[in-house]
Amino acid sequence: MYKFKELHAQKNEGQALIFSDLSEEDLKDIVVHEGVKIAEIAELFNIDIQMVEKKAQFAIEVDKFLNKQYERFMSNKKFNAFAKKQLFKDQDINMISKALTHFAFRNGPVEGMHADGKLSEEDMKILNKFMVNRLAYVFELILNDRWGMFDYLVKSIDRWYGHDWDKAEPDSGSMDQLLKTELEVALTKED
Repeated sequence: MYKFKELHAQKNEGQALIFSDLSEEDLKDIVVHEGVKIAEIAELFNIDIQMVEKKAQFAIEVDKFLNKQYERFMSNKKFNAFAKKQLFKDQDINMISKALTHFAFRNGPVEGMHADGKLSEEDMKILNKFMVNRLAYVFELILNDRWGMFDYLVKSIDRWYGHDWDKAEPDSGSMDQLLKTELEVALTKED
């Protein structure tokens, strides 16, 4: 469980939270890794925001540094071109399809349904296989530059299904934070 959520739960259970008892390492994890805002921490402990800022100064500086490194890393055109070339060099549709099935489907609400017994192991196998195979087809279209068929697939499906659903909202699933954490570890190892 994340430390901030754990502290929130303790407060909701009636436990008194004392800010001076929060270690600098825990505060750094809350700010840098969990991405909690200083104002939210101050509110949780019912203290002035400056108290949190003073104690979290190092964590804030580390976070600013990592954000700059992350932005440079992710916006680097050479890196993105290299990553695309590496990912598609073997046209590994199998790996891509399975990874994205986990990202977009398996590691979401369906996992909770499975854990609650609403979906059997066999149901999960059928659903996972269906998703992997459908994504494999989509990526095969993309990798083989079959943009006409891709366009037809998207527009014909949208015409009949889902066009009245809520607007899509990009959700990184915490991938940005995971990459920032890995960058922090890599930068720490360089020192």
